[in-house]
Amino acid sequence: MSTQHAELDGQLHRCLNAATDEGAIILCALLMKPLSAIAAYCFPAITSAQTQQIVLDVSWLALKNAQRLNSQTDWRPRHWLALIAVRRLQTEWEARDPDALAHWQACLREAIEHQRPINLDARRPVHEPETAHLDCLALCQRLGIAPAATTADCLEHLLPLDHPVSVLDDTLTSRLLSGVAAYRPVRHGDAPMDDPAFTQLSAPSLRWAVRRARWQYAWRERLKSTLGTPLETGLFAQWLNAGPLAGRLEADGLPRRSVENHLGSSLDITLDPRALTRSVAFAKEARAQRRRLANRFIWDGDWDRRTKDLRTIPQFTRIADIWAHRLDLRASSTFMNYHHQLDEGRPFRSSHKGIALDSIDKILAFLDVYRFYLEDMACFGLDAEQGKDTIGVAVNRDGALVKINKGLHRTAMAQVLGIDQVRVRVRAVHRQWWSHVVQTEHGHDALQRMSAELPALEPWLT
Repeated sequence: MSTQHAELDGQLHRCLNAATDEGAIILCALLMKPLSAIAAYCFPAITSAQTQQIVLDVSWLALKNAQRLNSQTDWRPRHWLALIAVRRLQTEWEARDPDALAHWQACLREAIEHQRPINLDARRPVHEPETAHLDCLALCQRLGIAPAATTADCLEHLLPLDHPVSVLDDTLTSRLLSGVAAYRPVRHGDAPMDDPAFTQLSAPSLRWAVRRARWQYAWRERLKSTLGTPLETGLFAQWLNAGPLAGRLEADGLPRRSVENHLGSSLDITLDPRALTRSVAFAKEARAQRRRLANRFIWDGDWDRRTKDLRTIPQFTRIADIWAHRLDLRASSTFMNYHHQLDEGRPFRSSHKGIALDSIDKILAFLDVYRFYLEDMACFGLDAEQGKDTIGVAVNRDGALVKINKGLHRTAMAQVLGIDQVRVRVRAVHRQWWSHVVQTEHGHDALQRMSAELPALEPWLT
């Protein structure tokens, strides 16, 4: 490795890990000329604004996922950055190529019509060596150039970063830094109204509603930690050790949080989200039932007989619509629906998220958040550690997996993109399946027998 490359890698490493405005600006400025040149060559009709969007996306993706460079990959910083750029150019091509877009739409349509998994090619994280090699080959083919001997050499050729740094204008710098602040990782346990990506979409009229929602969330969490959790822990210990209340506690369904705390990652299953087609469909009037089951691990009743196609729920429809129209979000049905609400004087508001879509700019900014999240997942896959909570599934009476409410947007994104591997958590099981599996066992032995069965379970296909 040359001294020049070593210095460049050192500079990029500092930019990615320093988490400073200066580092973000340097990173974006380094990308501007080479990425603009390759985008103009790949897409002759691309506009300056669209080119800038690609550069911003690559910058945000790199900064948001900087910890991956240190923990999940052996790539040098300049190569890792180039891999992100290559994948972002690939999603741009998919959006602009009529045949690719028509094929994607047909796959979704046929899956819904025939109630089967979405038959999209698997999309793997960019840093995997084989995936990186294939991404580079595909871009070289589109550019009409011969690939280099190694993936690293190919990346050097596709995105040369050893050139004078561009100067960003004030408008682009402002957009860059706003995105850096907005697209920070959201971890489990963060309050919904504190998602940094949505803070720009608040409104004075929501100030007190958001404060109330934040207070209610904090109060529930405090009550849970000081009263609910200790009480559940004590009762769960009774069940584990065959105490006098063991039978009653199991009949009531066992406290879910206690089961999760006890089994931890033993409740996690890695599966192909494209095969997850059914979602539990509680009736609108069944809110009391949903609340009653929320912290029970064993569910009684016919809830598993009332399911719907996961690809027909509003979350999936909205995500697919945004991805299909990511080059022009104004052309999406989702934008038109929010715009119609705005014209009627009833703009979409959510104190839960702390947003009010009371202007065209806010509607577009709201949709662009999801567009970027899709680009993020298209690049790195679904990070099970990000999001407010773990994606949840339940086991029906026949031992098949069905989706429940936790993580519907992330699941929809994974399906729309063709992500082939996600980690989900079993948050509930049907009483009949539980009884069949544990048989006469109780306590520790029952949990061990149940958790041993989980890795072999598969999604319910109709």
